[in-house]
Amino acid sequence: MITLSLPLGSLALDMERKRLILRDGDQRIELSQTAVAQMMAFLVAHPAFFEDLPIEASKRPTPVVPRFMDLLEDGTLQPGLSTMMLGVYGESGEPCLLSWPDFRSGAVGGCGRSGKSNTLFFLALQAILSGADVWVADFHATKSTSLIAFLEPLASYVRLARNSDEIAQMIEDLSREMERRKAQAGPYRPLVIIFDEWNSPLENYNSEAKHMHARESYSAVAASTVLMLEREMGGYDMHSLLGVYDWSEKALGSASLRHLLHSVLCHRMPASSSKYVLPGKLSSQTEVLRTGHLIYKNHEGTYHSLIVPFVSVEDAAIVAQLLAEHHK
Repeated sequence: MITLSLPLGSLALDMERKRLILRDGDQRIELSQTAVAQMMAFLVAHPAFFEDLPIEASKRPTPVVPRFMDLLEDGTLQPGLSTMMLGVYGESGEPCLLSWPDFRSGAVGGCGRSGKSNTLFFLALQAILSGADVWVADFHATKSTSLIAFLEPLASYVRLARNSDEIAQMIEDLSREMERRKAQAGPYRPLVIIFDEWNSPLENYNSEAKHMHARESYSAVAASTVLMLEREMGGYDMHSLLGVYDWSEKALGSASLRHLLHSVLCHRMPASSSKYVLPGKLSSQTEVLRTGHLIYKNHEGTYHSLIVPFVSVEDAAIVAQLLAEHHK
């Protein structure tokens, strides 16, 4: 299947069945090989149809997506920088830059192999580079491709919670930190809290609570704690970032949590899930996004197509070296 994303839908060539498939939201139209050939002949016979098409629209260059190392070398990213980069704009290739206070809280959504983990890694590295305190809880930390596995070279600069006990302790400490900041005047050191695979423990936390006997379910506590963080702590320099594969109320913990997200970054995933955070035509586009591409919704409700630079574990080691030199 060869797919072309369009502003209001998509085209897909089914090479085996010799069909052209047009999608617009929930609408789907299939054209046979003969019908497509007739359409092409018709368009070629009427070139005036394209006369007023701007040259730049028909010959727009493909944006160059930088490597993480390129961003370090040109100074876009560097230790102590207060701005963060979400990616490059899909049309122009220009960097999408903003501050952590503008980003405030957010979530990165996507199915497997969509680029979600790479985006979380990219944002986590920037938070660490900025000098913020960074706490990371990963509910699938044992995977070789987990966020925590990527961050291991930076273990001395970031707090990593790898199992239920460590995550429960992190949530308890997070609750205490929120109370401490509310009780004291600033300024405050920025704190970025990242929960990857956020949906996993929330799918059946009642069962989890039974297995934990007298102890309270840490995932239920996590949901209420993060909800409070999203609602109250932006002005105290506390920022949250969730990695999700489902935007539904049950999967997130509550609809309130979803509504409080200031920034949404949605990679490839079924429209049945992305519809909770993106309107109809945009949610249908998430089904055909290429790996590393996403739709970004900011706190003002505007949307942008972005491409995220690829980051490797080797880049994490380079960041660790930069930080060591920066703190000498």
